[in-house]
Amino acid sequence: MGAASGLCLVRHQDLSTRWNAVGAGPGTMRYFVQYVGGPEPHPHGSRGIGVESDKGACGLHLLPVGNRMPEHTHPAIDEVYVVIRGRMAVAGGGQEVLAGPLDCVHIPAGTPHASRNAGDEDVQFLWFQWGFDAPGGAAAPPAGGGKATRAAAPRAAQRRTRRPAPATRRRRR
Repeated sequence: MGAASGLCLVRHQDLSTRWNAVGAGPGTMRYFVQYVGGPEPHPHGSRGIGVESDKGACGLHLLPVGNRMPEHTHPAIDEVYVVIRGRMAVAGGGQEVLAGPLDCVHIPAGTPHASRNAGDEDVQFLWFQWGFDAPGGAAAPPAGGGKATRAAAPRAAQRRTRRPAPATRRRRR
């Protein structure tokens, strides 16, 4: 979609849902979509479909029951999570907070932080980032974390996140 010069609508159904493991061990599966991302050379999970911005990024995460995101740091990025569904614990700066639906967690730039699903249902949350780390500059999870395919995601989570066909594509009877 490129840089926005006016209103832009990015439909969730048009974005690629990406499952990945963000850590080396079990229990680090999540999926995310990215609505807004940075210009090259910054990462953008939906380049060409989502909005390109030089100000920041945002998207949606799903953290299945029993899963977590290991500690990581964004040296130059303030980050905000807004929980849509479920309960998540976010740890950083020597404290841990428990956030539920419509709660907001602010993580200042440079703060090592981790999160985990703290409930009995999948957690869905929006994330917003102001600014960008230098390309390749984010302190990522410990070595050994790798990409995983949607097929490797828990079956129950796949069923819950499968999107219905848009109304415009329904079959005629």
